[in-house]
Amino acid sequence: MGKDPAFLFYPNDWAGGTMGMTFEEKGAYMELLIMQFNHEQFTEAQAKLVLSICSASAWEKTKHKFESDGVYYWNRRLREEITKRKKFSESRRMNASSKKKPEASAEHMHEHMENENEDIDIKKKGEYEGKKTKWLSNQVWMESFCMQNSLTLEEAKSRVEKFLGDLFLKNDINKSVGQMQSHFVSWMNKNPQLWEKRKGIKETVTLTDIMEKEAEEQCAKAGFDSHGRPFRKVGGG
Repeated sequence: MGKDPAFLFYPNDWAGGTMGMTFEEKGAYMELLIMQFNHEQFTEAQAKLVLSICSASAWEKTKHKFESDGVYYWNRRLREEITKRKKFSESRRMNASSKKKPEASAEHMHEHMENENEDIDIKKKGEYEGKKTKWLSNQVWMESFCMQNSLTLEEAKSRVEKFLGDLFLKNDINKSVGQMQSHFVSWMNKNPQLWEKRKGIKETVTLTDIMEKEAEEQCAKAGFDSHGRPFRKVGGG
């Protein structure tokens, strides 16, 4: 792949970073940035040569914009922008190449989804487990709720776990336990028939059940089955 012919330029950052500089100094600064873009870094002698058409003070007025190891100079922000653009271009090239290999693309997408969301899922799971433990260990609240709704402790526990599971899937687990309890009681009072319809159905809802359901929904939206394979059309439609 050939050299990238461009780098990103941010007008507002440029205006703020060159405030107080003369037009000549701004022009000298831009010339040095372009030289860095073409050669990655430069020496003081090279800088003075490029700025030979400017006043003698042009280099002294702009050298503070560059870092140095004692021999070479470079602008850290430009180096970072060049690296980011290179990585982005490379990722686009890899994605374009993978389109020619559907199976490899599906495997890559599945792995990418897992890696990208791993840290978020761990944090969400930790919040879920912590708040579930705090809620269910509040014996006074649980017994009061059971008495008010004519439920056994296990029945109440299963409903709390189902409610927390719904919040987990909606990524709304960041509320305090007190706020969630108020919402839960209000919701139960407004929709008692929802629980009546669940009689005879498995009561225990684990976090594994919840996360498996979420993973299946995410894969379906992305066009993959639960194993990361792309759905295949059946028939001629």
